[in-house]
Amino acid sequence: MNQKVMLVEKERFLFLNDNCKYMITGRVSKEADIECYLDGIRLPSEANLITVMTGFMRAVETKNPGGKWVEVLVTLPENLQNYKKT
Repeated sequence: MNQKVMLVEKERFLFLNDNCKYMITGRVSKEADIECYLDGIRLPSEANLITVMTGFMRAVETKNPGGKWVEVLVTLPENLQNYKKT
């Protein structure tokens, strides 16, 4: 598993009544493939390229060009009791 850094702008649960869908918005390198893991177990996730940028995104892009902005929707397990609590 090759780890890269993602600059996270925003993270939240997608719906208040569904704690299994988690949305992360951020910037990664252009070559990055998004994979999400919890305690070494790969979680289902979907990454979508952001085409309309906020002011914050434009400011970051001006100072550090070359990445891509994505929204990643992660599907978390319904039962988290067997996972580490750190």
